[in-house]
Amino acid sequence: RKISVLTEKTAHVAAQIFDFHPSLIKLNVKAGLSKEDLQILKLSCIKGFLSHASDEFVSYVNAERLLSRRGIQIEVNLNNSTSSKNEILLEVFGSNANEKISVGAVLYDGQLERLCSINDFLFEIEPNGDLIIMQNHDRPGVIGDVGSYLAF
Repeated sequence: RKISVLTEKTAHVAAQIFDFHPSLIKLNVKAGLSKEDLQILKLSCIKGFLSHASDEFVSYVNAERLLSRRGIQIEVNLNNSTSSKNEILLEVFGSNANEKISVGAVLYDGQLERLCSINDFLFEIEPNGDLIIMQNHDRPGVIGDVGSYLAF
């Protein structure tokens, strides 16, 4: 299902933007899903998260074991919904209270995938291809400098 692919992509993005040692991953899903579907989303989340940071091959079979070995817990919360819009919010927590990131995504009508938030910053992009994610102060010339740097 497309929602499991989107969950994996969302977790892959989240794994690339935190700068602390994660201790807990919370996967919050708002969709009409069964318990079996939720287990697939959980494994997709772990697989996407670990595939960026692990030298080992990560599969649906070994994902939970690899996550446990790293000392990271996962919590999955489902809010059943009959809406045609399925929502995912992935939160990664560190051991300190100020260590947290979040990545949100939406699947419209079971087809249209969108990343829609990072740490409460709202946007809407297709989660395909290579993405550059950066945070900067809104000053003239910053984006131009980034473009010039990338042109080399």
